[in-house]
Amino acid sequence: MSFLTNINEETKEVPEELLANELTREAVEYMKRAAYTKEELEAYDKWKIDILTERSAISDARKEGREEGKLEIAKNAKILGFPIDQIQKLTRLTKEEMENL
Repeated sequence: MSFLTNINEETKEVPEELLANELTREAVEYMKRAAYTKEELEAYDKWKIDILTERSAISDARKEGREEGKLEIAKNAKILGFPIDQIQKLTRLTKEEMENL
């Protein structure tokens, strides 16, 4: 709670010892955002949306890559003569997905 007495509207830089506390850091970030101009807030919001969109795209790409990998493993196992039920257990593909290989 010392940040409440050590930080005010005239504070230009927050002392490092206060920033060592995670909750204080979070409170300082909230205070900084509360002081944004409308343009700064819009830029911050756009940046945040861009970051979330990028993370989502990366997550989707990873998921797609895993799915493609499972299909490739299943195709190769099928060519090698592995039983379908074992391939399904290995890859967790459905019967329909196996039939489409």
